[in-house]
Amino acid sequence: MSHPDPAYDLIAAIDLYAPGVILQQAVLDGVATAYAANGYRPVTQAQVLAVTGPLPAAPTELPRFADSNPEPMPKR
Repeated sequence: MSHPDPAYDLIAAIDLYAPGVILQQAVLDGVATAYAANGYRPVTQAQVLAVTGPLPAAPTELPRFADSNPEPMPKR
């Protein structure tokens, strides 16, 4: 392709390949540059991660609150 696809959503690509990353103008500009450098073909996860850096770490344990997240029933 020699021109960008107006229907291609760069923000959706960022959300898909780098969930949890806070979108900033620099990230959007970097992914747009990768999109253009790729010949206006959809970006890959590797290209998005090259711009955003590593993904945020997922929480290892979530606290339990008695009113909203009770302990599971014990097995009998």
